[in-house]
Amino acid sequence: MHDNVFATNLNSLSDDTFRMQFRSFLEAHYPRHLRQDYRRPFLRIRGKDAAAWLRKLLQHGWRAPAWPREYGGMGLSFRKQIIYHEELERARVARIVEVGEMMLGPTLIQFGSEDQKREYLPKILNC
Repeated sequence: MHDNVFATNLNSLSDDTFRMQFRSFLEAHYPRHLRQDYRRPFLRIRGKDAAAWLRKLLQHGWRAPAWPREYGGMGLSFRKQIIYHEELERARVARIVEVGEMMLGPTLIQFGSEDQKREYLPKILNC
């Protein structure tokens, strides 16, 4: 079974169904060696590990929960974004400081020209 969620309007799912789908994805795909534990509770991943994880999220349709779907994001409601982040915490996913997704992308979405959006947003999502 392929867990790609691109074709699904995730906001139409019940909160419990959404939570379980994302939880299943994390259990199947997040590398165990990168999970936080009591010895490294604020683990941050960088470089190749971070890029590989972000690309895996993108490949399976789980990247950029707050970005609109038309720009490659998930277009999640605020409620679903909270669930998304709760599940990241539950799965002990290490932190990634991702300036592209969190700052540059939203700035381009809000203020960039359509040419800039077409040029840069896919590159940001693909690291």
